[in-house]
Amino acid sequence: MQPKICYNVKQSRRLGKCKNPRLLKSPGFAERINEAHLQGQQEGLEKGTRQTSYEHILDILVTRFNPPVTQYRQIERQLDTIQDVEKLRELLLALVQTEDVAEFEQVLAQASE
Repeated sequence: MQPKICYNVKQSRRLGKCKNPRLLKSPGFAERINEAHLQGQQEGLEKGTRQTSYEHILDILVTRFNPPVTQYRQIERQLDTIQDVEKLRELLLALVQTEDVAEFEQVLAQASE
């Protein structure tokens, strides 16, 4: 059975499960752990924001235009390629301003480039 790897300095000390106790005493170890933790939180927040925007766009698309399933799936695939949260936000705003699905598809095609 392999020992658990502890990423939290306090937890590592308390549980005594750190593979290299000298690592805990090295300068900057706690800071590096905290930086990694904060970076992970930021990435998680961004991923959640992206997913929420993605879902809102699709919900509004169906509510406003109720496109056929094939058209919906195509738009869904295009949206899935966009990772930039700001672009998704702009698409959401464009969706509520467009007159029809075809106009939104044009905006989406430009954003996907």
